[in-house]
Amino acid sequence: MGPQKAAVMPDFKIPETLPPNARFVSLSISETVSIGTAAAASLRSRVTTKDDSFHVAIRQPVAVGDCSSELRGLIGIHGLHAAARSRRRSKSSQEKGPRRFIHYELGLRSTSFAKTIESDSWDEAFKAVAEKLGTHSVSVNLSLSLSEETRPKIQLPIMVSQAEAMGFTEIRGIRLVQVEPKATGELYSVIVDRSANGRIGLSVSTQVEVTLSTESLLIAFTRAMSIANLTFWPETPS
Repeated sequence: MGPQKAAVMPDFKIPETLPPNARFVSLSISETVSIGTAAAASLRSRVTTKDDSFHVAIRQPVAVGDCSSELRGLIGIHGLHAAARSRRRSKSSQEKGPRRFIHYELGLRSTSFAKTIESDSWDEAFKAVAEKLGTHSVSVNLSLSLSEETRPKIQLPIMVSQAEAMGFTEIRGIRLVQVEPKATGELYSVIVDRSANGRIGLSVSTQVEVTLSTESLLIAFTRAMSIANLTFWPETPS
């Protein structure tokens, strides 16, 4: 039998299918957002802790396509009691104000040794953070391993002469970038790396707008795969 979901865990939407030439490696979304005093006070009423910082994590065996994997979630809230400390400071104090922020990461990673870690605090913290953040931009990273039959639009390896790169004979990997229009940032990038055995490692980095939910990973995966598909020729029917 394949990996089973723990009944008490959130029912995250997981990618069910992959391209036939792909093996899943990892997927993650993450973000860090500063919050104000009012938001910190509101969050403090939703989580159970007397500390200034709160962290909660879960781990859960899942399957991405036919690949045994592990879902991991981490939520951190910092500066929960900073508001009270700020009020006690003298007006003449030169001490910098406390930093209040939320950080979280949701991810999937291929593994045959997935563990289950449950937390009674996860559900409420997840809902509280989702409500505070609303729709926001998250960093997305997807890694796949593709079969040697995959046909990248830029053929690898690229042979180089000693005049071009002394001490090297070929280029096996490249990083393709879509620059953000009228800005210095990047909309997305893809690293394509052909290994000695012919398999191709693919790494996609981008951002996507989400409302934190159990569907966020699936939304991120769909966006990252749409970028990955730009770098390869479609499979020809046999």
